[in-house]
Amino acid sequence: MKIPNSMLPHGDQVVLVIGNTVNPQKALLLLHGRGATAEDILSITTHFDVPKDLLVLAPQAARNTWYPERFIEPQEANQPDLHSSLERISSLITFIHTQYKIPHNHIALGGFSQGACLVAEFVKQNPRHYLGVAISSGGLIGSEAEVTQNIEGSLAGTPLYIGCDENDFHIPKQRVTTTANYLREHRADVTLRLYSDLGHTIHNEGFEFLKEALQ
Repeated sequence: MKIPNSMLPHGDQVVLVIGNTVNPQKALLLLHGRGATAEDILSITTHFDVPKDLLVLAPQAARNTWYPERFIEPQEANQPDLHSSLERISSLITFIHTQYKIPHNHIALGGFSQGACLVAEFVKQNPRHYLGVAISSGGLIGSEAEVTQNIEGSLAGTPLYIGCDENDFHIPKQRVTTTANYLREHRADVTLRLYSDLGHTIHNEGFEFLKEALQ
């Protein structure tokens, strides 16, 4: 499915859709990591039974990359791609509202690596109650000053999982804990998990978290 968005480079990319496309009551938006594809992240749904009332969307990044530099660089270093990526999420949520009348508290978001960072940043910038949020091997985007800059609003008890290997080469442990603390301070119900020797990957506990939120 193509859902147009004027914000290039990601706005003209394909969106994979599975599940209930007729009369869904809930939606799950999944974002892949750097160098991966929408098909890759969509494959996590094979780890649980997709509820009959669930719509699942997985957008594809241009050139398989949501933004060019590391996520801990100042946000300006990742523009305009970062802005385009966040606008892509926003446009998909608007599409879900417009097409299916699904409210925010029936929409879940999940991502891995670059996709996880985008999910974290999106819910920071758009605080409200979501069905669930899963951040697997990622954290808020930008410099330390940007990450801790307060944005008014509340996540209103949103169930939120954030998990990472504490020695992940790509994701500093401090950024993970800073992200968890920021989102907790903005009233997310945060489950933080720091693992050992699992590497840079999607963790099974993240699957279980999404499964429970969607049920």
